[in-house]
Amino acid sequence: METLIVTGAAGSIGTRVCKTLADTDGVATVLAIDTRPEMPNHRRVYHHQLDLQIDELKPVFEGATTLIHLATSFGPSSDGMDAGGAEIDATRRVFDAASAVGIKKVVVLSSAMVYGAWSANEIPIIENTPINPNPDFSFASVKTEIESIATEWKTKHPNSEVVIL
Repeated sequence: METLIVTGAAGSIGTRVCKTLADTDGVATVLAIDTRPEMPNHRRVYHHQLDLQIDELKPVFEGATTLIHLATSFGPSSDGMDAGGAEIDATRRVFDAASAVGIKKVVVLSSAMVYGAWSANEIPIIENTPINPNPDFSFASVKTEIESIATEWKTKHPNSEVVIL
């Protein structure tokens, strides 16, 4: 039986993922992590209200087999600053905690925006299309950096699986 961690569990995708996983045979526990207190309600979903940027993650990650990283903080913050750097830092902390506890399966949410809006892009975009975000679109640049973090982590953990959505 697997224990899975879902970051961004209170978001629109996270709530659906938590519910689907909790209803799946072979999944013992879903550890739902979000900064917001309202999270999916299910008998096999255990809530953890944490901030991925500052809270200690390793104790919560301990014993988990899979990480599904859906959390995002991207967007203008209350002071008008871009929160993309915070999302990158949080992703690094999540991958560090995953390494520390020996997680072997990771799923990361990205965006098709990493391919850029270029007239030379093939349609449809396929798996081996080069990543080439528009440099003036910070959302795409942040998602590109997150994909880079995931790819680097996979290189350092060759016996692990990484899926970028």
